[in-house]
This record gives sequence, structure tokens and C-alpha cells, in this order.
Amino acid sequence: MENPATWNDDVKAINEVFRQDTEDANNRIVGHSLMAKIEQAVVAPLRNKLDYILKVLALFDKHDLCWNLMWRPEGNNPGFAVDCSDMFWWGCADAECLTPERLPNLIKAIEDGGEDDGLVLYCARIRKMRPQGCMYKNIKEEHWHLFDECGPLREVGLGNPHKHPSEINAAK
Repeated sequence: MENPATWNDDVKAINEVFRQDTEDANNRIVGHSLMAKIEQAVVAPLRNKLDYILKVLALFDKHDLCWNLMWRPEGNNPGFAVDCSDMFWWGCADAECLTPERLPNLIKAIEDGGEDDGLVLYCARIRKMRPQGCMYKNIKEEHWHLFDECGPLREVGLGNPHKHPSEINAAK
């Protein structure tokens, strides 16, 4: 017959193996749960930022509009803006922010206004404002109605020293 002390040691050893298996299983569960939390809290937002950055850069590159893209770091986020200097106010450096939420608006404006007028159309739609009157000479006439839909006629003054083409033609 076996020594009871040896048998107790065997039971202890078996219990230890079960304890370790249970602990390992719990650690795997905790590890898996922790990895899921890291994925959700860290990796997914970084993937979303990178996806947004790549979409913006690809869009501007595809339409050869890179000269009109402005950027700067804003904390941990990329800050993009569309240059629209002098389009809305006379002699004024200006830009309209581009955010992930506004990216579909930009894509639509480029589809509607083409490579020539799409960026300014995006800015006009966001601002709900027409460009200043003198800038219509830089916009294809076939797109004027798109800009006119963005807001009412603008008052002539310091920031908008020239009338809208429709006002000039009506005066003739």
C-alpha cells in the first residue's frame, strides 16, 4: 500500500496543475479581453485617423489639388484645411477646415464643381456664402448657379468691392 503522505503529495500536484490551467485560462481570457480593449481604445482610433489622412491625401492627389491643401498638427490629430484665400474677402488669407465629418461634403463639391471649382464650392457650401463678386471671373460660368445656391447676394463693400455678375448684367 502507498504511503498516504505520497498520495497527498500527488493530489496536491494534480490540484496545482488544475489551478495553473485555470489561471492560464483566466489569463488568456483576461489577455484576450485586454487586447480587445486596447484594439477598441487605441488601435481603432489610430486606424481611423490614418484612413482619414490617406483619403484626404489621395483625393487631393487624384485631382491634382495638392497646392490647395493646408495642414498642421492639432494635438494628436491632423488638421487639414482648404485654402480659399481672397475668394470670400478682398485681400484676405483664408482657409476652411476639413474634418472627417466634412470629407463627404468635399467629395461632393469636387464632383459638382470639378477640379477647377470644387474646392471653392466646398468652402462656399460650408460657409453658406457666395464668393465675392470679382471672383466669379475665376469660376466657370456653368458652375455659377452652384455658387449662387450657397447664399444670398452679397452687399458690396470693403470685403466684397465688386458686384455679382448678375447685378452687373442687370444694370446694362
